[in-house]
Order: sequence, then C-alpha cells, then structure tokens
Amino acid sequence: MKEYLRNKNEYIEDGRLYVESIKSCHCGEKVGEDYCLTCNIMQRGKREYLYRDNGEFISRYRSNKKLWLSEEAKNRVSQAVERFNGYVENSKTDLFTEVVIGELNAAVRYRRCCIDLYEVVLECTSADDVKQTRIYELSSVKGMINKVVFDLNVCFEESEEGKKMLAVLLNPDEKTLYKNPLFMSAVEKGDIFFQLQLKNNYNLADKKETALLSAYLNKPVLPKLPEKFNMRYVVKRKGVDISLLSRSGYEILHRPYFAMMNSTRSNITLNPHTKTGVDAAAFYEEPITFDEFLKLFEEAENNE
Repeated sequence: MKEYLRNKNEYIEDGRLYVESIKSCHCGEKVGEDYCLTCNIMQRGKREYLYRDNGEFISRYRSNKKLWLSEEAKNRVSQAVERFNGYVENSKTDLFTEVVIGELNAAVRYRRCCIDLYEVVLECTSADDVKQTRIYELSSVKGMINKVVFDLNVCFEESEEGKKMLAVLLNPDEKTLYKNPLFMSAVEKGDIFFQLQLKNNYNLADKKETALLSAYLNKPVLPKLPEKFNMRYVVKRKGVDISLLSRSGYEILHRPYFAMMNSTRSNITLNPHTKTGVDAAAFYEEPITFDEFLKLFEEAENNE
C-alpha cells in the first residue's frame, strides 16, 4: 500500500521511498555502466543522479540512498537513456566526422548542424579501464576544443605522449598544428571551413585566411594584428561587440571578485596581437571606446 508523504510526489511502499513523477530528465554522459542524469523532480529541484539499464531506482553520486521509480517516472528516465543511446549510435554514421586520438585512447565525433552549433560525442577510456561517453551541443569551435580537452584531461592516463597531445589539441603553434588530429582530419577531408575555424581559434590564421573565414560566415572577423600591437588596450565595456570578439577567436578571461581590488568591470582589457583579454581593468586606467579599438585594425591595414 502506498503511503504518501507531505510531498505528494513521493510515497513509501514496501519500505522503499518512491518518486511518482519527474518533470524533466536529460542524459548527457555514461561512465562505465552508469548513465548520468539531470532530473528535475518536484520539491527536490534539478539534481544529478545515476541510473543503470532497466534499473528500478536512481541514486545520487557516491550515495547509498536510492530513490525508487514509479512506472511513470521510470518511463521518463528510460526515454532519456534511449535518446542518449540513439544520439551516440547516430554519431557512428557518415553524418559525423570521427577523429581518433590514439595517444589519449579517445575518439571525437562531431558534425556542424549550422554555422553556430556543433554536435559532439566524446568517447574515452580512463586509466582504470572505464569507458566514458559524453555528448555536447556547443556554439563554437573554441567551446568544443575547451570542453573536449578538459574532459580528456580528467579521463586520460598520465603519460608524456598524452600530455603533449593535450597541449597540441589546446594550443598548437605553426609546427605542432600539423600534429593536431582535429586539424589533420579536416585537411584529409578537404573541410576548408573547419580548417579556417581551427586556425582562427588557435590565433594562427593569416590575413587572407581571416578574410576567407569572414566570407564563409558572411560576418566580420578581426585578424591578428602585428607584433607592434602586442599590448593591453583598456576598452569601455559599453558598446563592446562580444559576438565579434568571440567569432574572431578572442579568449576573454574572467577576473574573480576576490582579485578585483582597484579594478572595475566597467572596462575590459584586450590585446589584438594575442587575441586575449580580461573582463576587468584598473579603475584608474583611461579607457578607449570599442570603435576606437576597431580603428587599430584600419591603422594596421593602412601601414602595410
């Protein structure tokens, strides 16, 4: 007999705590036999749970407490798992590009859904021989690289070869770019657009390649400026085109609040040579407008 609790979405039956229904459930990862779920449950909110195929319960990570599932709740969880498995199987078709990274015992499969969206599946095997599978939807090549490198850094077995490959994936130079599996896969497949996006992300694109990428995107892309512009420019935050900076491969670091002494978020700093920046600046530094920052590119072009 069901004994409902004050939370009407939960009840006790045969000494077990059951959940009646789940508002939403998403599966984006599988580690070993465990599916990692994000479930939104009434009065419990959105939390992470683990589940195994055809299981009768979900549980929190590293917890012995089980939350048993009613038929309705189990169906919701099963649908999320089926969607995840279907996504992974679909990534093994010709719709996706597969890049095997032997040094990290991993494979990345991706496809470009549109200019601003990539679907990505990462499979890797950890040092203790546990297979891990993750799926992502990411809005940029930079986001894809950062996410894949971060997860591989957690997963891979430490070795000199592995460390070198992570560095090549994250930040290659002009020589090691040709050891980068993502770039070499794009070269082999003749995917010019992805090659340009990668070179732009790694700040290795020259002026012609930047112009070509801009033509592909039908949107402006800022080129890397020469060494003489290798300095910090303090720019008023108001009016900054963040989408333009992101599209151009700029990496804007966040300055945490504990490091904000004598700083303000009303201004940011940008370096047009390294394509880096910080989302804060010293309050006593005189800023320029973003339009004035863009005039640096006109100046560089006129001086060529």
